Amino acid sequence: MQKLLLNTIVIILLSSLLVEKTNAQGFTYKLTANGTDPTEIRSRADLFFAQVTSRASRDLFGSQLSGTYAINPKFSAGIDIPYIYTDLSGGRQGTGIGDIGIRGKVGLYRQKEEQFLRAVALGINLLLDTGDADQGTGSGEYAIELTLNASYSLAEEILIVPAIGTYSTLGADSSAENENELHLKFLTVLNFEEGIWISVQPELVIDLTGEYQYSLPVRMIIGYMFDDKFGLSAQYTNFVAGDDRVNYFANVDLRYLF
Repeated sequence: MQKLLLNTIVIILLSSLLVEKTNAQGFTYKLTANGTDPTEIRSRADLFFAQVTSRASRDLFGSQLSGTYAINPKFSAGIDIPYIYTDLSGGRQGTGIGDIGIRGKVGLYRQKEEQFLRAVALGINLLLDTGDADQGTGSGEYAIELTLNASYSLAEEILIVPAIGTYSTLGADSSAENENELHLKFLTVLNFEEGIWISVQPELVIDLTGEYQYSLPVRMIIGYMFDDKFGLSAQYTNFVAGDDRVNYFANVDLRYLF
């Protein structure tokens, strides 16, 4: 755990130095109209509801309140607060706050003008052990995610974002078997003049421990911006191959962009 945290600190410090070098003069950066670019440093609030996670063992229902604050043009911080409801064995039910996520993002590179490569950003997400594993609202351990995104603009209406990331759990005790995964993602966003957007993101998840080998989730989203601030989208993620611990994931996102 100490080694993982040390590596994370080193990555953040190196990213900060790179940010200072590439953004020394500063410039105005054009944000997307619907908040679909994961490299963006911006303030926003999201309410996820009608959320369903279908697992092989049980289904999880709930909602999540997420907030992100752009500290400056280079850094943002956020928090995810989920509320979970699930049916347990023996007719029992579990409800309560799930594992809270604390997020940070640093912009590593941004184009001054609209060009093929828009931006590169590094994100970190620390999942806290705030849920109750016995009640089914939490995992019972801490986890950390690191993701490197690069966004490219093929045209004004088309955005593609390849990403590479890691997911690692920090066991409740030294004897626990920790998860260690590599994530490869490829997001494509199609924007329409009417405020509608459609995105598809296939992802390859490789289990580096060798226990589950791999999984292939595909995320599909359709959304609509009512104006330049409020938007609504629906997401469905289907796990089409590999690890069968999760069947699908779905939710609705009401967003407000600052």
